[in-house]
Amino acid sequence: AYYGIPRAELLSHEGGVVRFKVFDGLEERGAWAKPFKIYQELITVRLGGRVVPHEYDAKTGTISVKHDLPPGTHEAVVTLVNLHKNHSLPKRVRVEVK
Repeated sequence: AYYGIPRAELLSHEGGVVRFKVFDGLEERGAWAKPFKIYQELITVRLGGRVVPHEYDAKTGTISVKHDLPPGTHEAVVTLVNLHKNHSLPKRVRVEVK
């Protein structure tokens, strides 16, 4: 896509909080100044197969998700839409809970 594909990458997982770093797909082109060009109201986070509440910090481009998942391996999927209405690809991220 000419206007970039947004994505989220696992940033950290500590103390029952998973954090993702947001990339709007536009920063690689060097044509846009920050803040991140993501439609905040269209962010969806699935953790352990269900949609979960999250907090998005537009200044730092991070998504935080508090959870109480049992120990084991769980799957996270973050869906984003950027300023040009390009959607993120369905990338599954493994989250290990100890």
